[in-house]
Amino acid sequence: MTRTRWWVVSDPPAAGRDQMATDDALLELARESRDVWLRFYRFAPPALSVGRGQTLSGIYLPGVAEIGADLVRRPSGGQAVLHDDELTYALAAPLGVIPGGVVESYRQIAEALLIALQKLGVRAELADPQVAATSASREANCFVAPSAYELTVGGKKAAGSAQVRRRGGLLQHGALARTIDFQRWSACFVAPGAARLGWQTAMEARATGLFQHWPELSRPSDLAIEAAVVAGFSERFSVQIQPATLPAKTRLAARAALTSSRRFAI
Repeated sequence: MTRTRWWVVSDPPAAGRDQMATDDALLELARESRDVWLRFYRFAPPALSVGRGQTLSGIYLPGVAEIGADLVRRPSGGQAVLHDDELTYALAAPLGVIPGGVVESYRQIAEALLIALQKLGVRAELADPQVAATSASREANCFVAPSAYELTVGGKKAAGSAQVRRRGGLLQHGALARTIDFQRWSACFVAPGAARLGWQTAMEARATGLFQHWPELSRPSDLAIEAAVVAGFSERFSVQIQPATLPAKTRLAARAALTSSRRFAI
């Protein structure tokens, strides 16, 4: 039996629609190749990504434009995330490589990320699933409360996760927030005024960046974070992860999806 291979891809910054189309094509690549693909990237310009089944209720569209962010639809689920000062990862795998249902796969992936953060010197923890269930929120903002096994720092949510399963494969998105600009986040959800200030204060009590309180010069580079995450997955799943580039057909599939469909645009 052929052993599943793991590959890592580091892509340049790009617009939200391009990144989401590439991740959608990445899911098909994992399903067809029977390999696992871990991709890192950034959004340029920043983007507010909305979950696959999420409505725009609770999102303040003029505020998204106010901060110069794109608005994009993710192929994965969950609530809205402002991708600003963060490193984003996408993990695409054939079903069965990471055993169990959605929550169980969240746990295993989160354990790999926890190892990575420990290597970087971040004292992170995994959200208790029972506590997360009692604090679950219906708000449009993904970072208002951690879901089961999501990463927290000092009891505050510090990373977002969202997953989709389709045709024998899974795609998980992860937002590894370096820092959170609460003022910019608040603009995406609340009109200007006292209500926005109150929203901002409430989010500050619930969320934080992974390196929020580190001096800027001591924050790790994207390459250092990527290396730590790769090491975390290698250790957690006892695999070797090799650097790669995406096949040309995957890039072409992503471009074709952008021209033939509006499912990544809002």
